[in-house]
Amino acid sequence: MTDKQPFLLVAFGSYGDVLPCLCLAQLLARAGFPVSFAANPEFAAVVEGLGMPYVPVGEPGMWEEFCRDPRAWDTVYGLQCYLHRVIGPMVGPVYRLVSRTVEQNPHTRVIASLLALGARVAHDVRPFRLLTVNPYPVFFQSLRRPPVLPRCTLHNIAKRSSPSRLEALGDSLVNRLLGSAAHNPRIVFSKNAASWKKRLAQYTSNRVVDALMRPVLAGLGRLDCRLPRRRLFAEYAFSPEMTLGLFPDWFAPAQPDWPPHVVLSTFPELGALRRPPSARLEAFLAAGPPPVVFTFGSHKRHSADLFATALATVKRTGQRAVLLTQSDQDIPNDLPPQVLHARFEPLPYLLRRASLVVHHAGIGTCADALRAGIPQILVPFTYDQPDNATRLVRLGVGRIVPVGLLTPDRLARDMEAALAAPDVARACQDLAARLAAEDSDGLLLEKVLEWVERQPGEQAQGR
Repeated sequence: MTDKQPFLLVAFGSYGDVLPCLCLAQLLARAGFPVSFAANPEFAAVVEGLGMPYVPVGEPGMWEEFCRDPRAWDTVYGLQCYLHRVIGPMVGPVYRLVSRTVEQNPHTRVIASLLALGARVAHDVRPFRLLTVNPYPVFFQSLRRPPVLPRCTLHNIAKRSSPSRLEALGDSLVNRLLGSAAHNPRIVFSKNAASWKKRLAQYTSNRVVDALMRPVLAGLGRLDCRLPRRRLFAEYAFSPEMTLGLFPDWFAPAQPDWPPHVVLSTFPELGALRRPPSARLEAFLAAGPPPVVFTFGSHKRHSADLFATALATVKRTGQRAVLLTQSDQDIPNDLPPQVLHARFEPLPYLLRRASLVVHHAGIGTCADALRAGIPQILVPFTYDQPDNATRLVRLGVGRIVPVGLLTPDRLARDMEAALAAPDVARACQDLAARLAAEDSDGLLLEKVLEWVERQPGEQAQGR
């Protein structure tokens, strides 16, 4: 019989970053385990509303300040901005929180998001039971089948306002080979691509991330552990016990050269964590045919040009639409009756009543759209989005429109093609049925309990 020792779960960021871990916390709480949840202050009410103790981590307003930064979702500078303004500043607070928690109760088991690097650092100083949770396949590097990497510039490493001659030459060469980042936000290699190309891309990506994170880790240099200098998010960030991938094998097939001790599960079913739909949305949905849904991120700002394109597109096609954004400033004035702006609505409910969704390819929206069984038009910016979008295209359920090519003409053409394609409809229905047939809660809890029941130090076997 599994003992009921306490859990601390740690996650921060957007809804797509936090809600999957909150789903695990809720499953453990229902199974009778004492559970506390640490997240940025924006999630305090959500956590407490589920009846579990909320533990603050990070400064109030830090996440909102990041979201207001125009670079936060920029194709070239988004990754740099996120590492500097979110992941980096959270290493110390997460380290101190986890260290304090396991010192007070050494039997505490910690489940931490891959982004919560401070938990991994704390494990090196004073080992405890640690499970890493990874909702994003892009972090699992592989030379056999590489993930799709986001674009960035070489002088991001040096954090200079302008590149050196060598960096400018390198950036110019990349742009000549791949086109501008706005027109092509992805670095894509097939599994049959030349080995040297894949190795070079992987090496460069790791160097960029390591260099951007080095100042943060230098500030933790007095800790009683040997902090890594290389491959932070390629090797070090994963627990030496087990990493749980929160996606199914058919979305991102496990590779033999992934980090060790990776176990895959499925997309968490987040419906129970969402607010109910508003009466205004229900009335709009009942008043006409299924709409097209446009959403570019639960916390994204500075999207007025994107929503203006969305409005111009549906005016041209005659479709109804729902525009989802918390930023009222991004929505055009005087919307026509067939278009509704909502600040927040439950995606599982909305997408099951929609005809198509146009979105940024965040992992949570991808999963909700797959469960809804509708076609997807994907506008990836940075982070894991280019990788997620490419996987959806390979599954036959989506089309990519780079943000630099997002015009009403192009968008209308791709939307109409996706809605009219029988093979897209079949792929959407097949994958939705596959997800509907599984017990996602049972599968996720089973994987976590397998880790719980293992002896300390015993490592996961297989995928």
